[in-house]
Amino acid sequence: MQGDTESAFQGALAGFSHGLPVLHVEAGLRTYNLRRPFPEEGLRQMISRISRLHFAPTLRAAQALEREGIASRDILVTGNTVVDAQLWVCERHHIRRRVQGRGHILVTMHRRENWGPDIDNVCAAIADIAREFPWMTVLFPVHLNPVVRDPVHRHLGALPNVRLTAPLDYLAMHRRSPMPGCCSRTRVVCRKRRRPSRCRCWYCVKKPSGRRSSMRAAPRWLGPTAS
Repeated sequence: MQGDTESAFQGALAGFSHGLPVLHVEAGLRTYNLRRPFPEEGLRQMISRISRLHFAPTLRAAQALEREGIASRDILVTGNTVVDAQLWVCERHHIRRRVQGRGHILVTMHRRENWGPDIDNVCAAIADIAREFPWMTVLFPVHLNPVVRDPVHRHLGALPNVRLTAPLDYLAMHRRSPMPGCCSRTRVVCRKRRRPSRCRCWYCVKKPSGRRSSMRAAPRWLGPTAS
């Protein structure tokens, strides 16, 4: 299993229930706050309890697992699989970091723990930035959930330099987006989710985080996974 989603937990539980060894990729990420991120923090802790082997992305994650009583022989620090995917995509599709002109600000936000006032506050801040810097374009792929979509469009829909788009697939986030080179030509990434943040690490893009707690406090993640 990879990650900390509902499907990852259900897959791990199904394997465990059938007596199969569960191998967990991205193991050991922790905030120890069950509400942030929700429900991922609880799910990944439960996956760890029933996993046979734990593939941690960083030494910090491995140390967290050891503190929870998991034997070091069952833990392998592999590096970050998202960085692996990024390297593969960049090589396969010849994507390089290049900003021509001013670039743009990329915003992502959808996590459940941010529903409600947090979304309103973030959108208000984005609106302030957009008004203060009218020459800078803000690109915001908006989640389809109306809990996210409605307040985003209410706060930002009328601003001429804010482009609200439908969600983008993985490749489009890097190349074939409404603004070509979505990540690769981004000046700043403002995010309330993880993957664009980890992709921007490869592109060396500045990133102010909207999170109150993070399981990735290291300034840079380990590079590609060990072969």
